Amino acid sequence: MALLAEAPGGGGSAIWCTDLLTGDAAPVFTSQAEISLTGWAFSPQSNLLHIIEPVGDHAEIVQIAIPDGAPRRIVPSVPVPAIGFAECTADDRYIFAHVSLKEIPEGTSETEALAMRGAEPGRNLMYRINLENGVTELVFEADDWWMGHCNPNPVHINLFMCCQEGFVWTERYPCPANFQRQRVYDFATAKWLDLEGAMKSRGTHEHWSFHGRRIYSHGWSYGGHAI
Repeated sequence: MALLAEAPGGGGSAIWCTDLLTGDAAPVFTSQAEISLTGWAFSPQSNLLHIIEPVGDHAEIVQIAIPDGAPRRIVPSVPVPAIGFAECTADDRYIFAHVSLKEIPEGTSETEALAMRGAEPGRNLMYRINLENGVTELVFEADDWWMGHCNPNPVHINLFMCCQEGFVWTERYPCPANFQRQRVYDFATAKWLDLEGAMKSRGTHEHWSFHGRRIYSHGWSYGGHAI
């Protein structure tokens, strides 16, 4: 298991790897002045670490081979204002970034903004960034649901999951008829999988199982949390 915690001796943050059988822990990467650790993830199949780094009005990717690889900076060919998630595809080839073009009026509360984006999402774009050369392409877009949470399958390279945001609704901005929390795209067929309405949970996050055939989601249930 990888965790973000204080660096040995203090003075910054570090990514630690913990052996869940023995409890042994050791830092594998320590934050540097030129690289922050605000967004990061390990490859599901290799020892590559990817870190998202804000640079001015766009984002770049820093790729590091653990434990001793030199950082390699990947600059998207299309300036992407933000990359929310550093999870890469199982073949270490791509990272995804979603962009919402919905403009929220100044002074809108967080709850109202969530409900507004969910009910009236505006145009959403999903980009795919090639980790070898930075080539960035628009792979799909939507104007009837609000995309979020880029989550490639850890085994099957053609499957990609994202969520339909908007799990908070109000009387003014009710739940849309097309709400389906988890949505899975198959790049091999260029189609969204038909989940038959099975993923309508109001979960706030979703994760693939290690073999890539099951999806877990967590959300609220009777005042507590449920998986």
